[in-house]
Amino acid sequence: FSGTRTAAYQRWSPDGRWIAWADRDGVALLDLSVPSTPDGVGLRIVGGRGEGAVRSVAWGRGAQEVYYLTADPTRGNAIRAVSVGGGASRLVMRLDGAGWVQRIQRFAVDDRRVFFSLADDEADVWVM
Repeated sequence: FSGTRTAAYQRWSPDGRWIAWADRDGVALLDLSVPSTPDGVGLRIVGGRGEGAVRSVAWGRGAQEVYYLTADPTRGNAIRAVSVGGGASRLVMRLDGAGWVQRIQRFAVDDRRVFFSLADDEADVWVM
């Protein structure tokens, strides 16, 4: 698609109708139920604008909302959700731990709970 420069962490929706990904402009959705064209028919940006860099996306149990991880140096880091129809996003949780967003790349949501793991930044040298 013209104008699409990034497509990170692509995820199929549970019903197979959508593909969501982290785009440089926000959360991109491709509606597979309509014929797509190179000029972007079927493609839309639904969330993330003005909320910081979108780092990752995930679907809940249904295909009504897409969840996304944002990193913003001034507003803070968060997991947010937005309807596939667009509109205002809602805050799911703030990520206030130092360096959390750099360590959280993937997460899972079941519409009631959020799962993510944090890596330990500790380094070690093994001698053989």
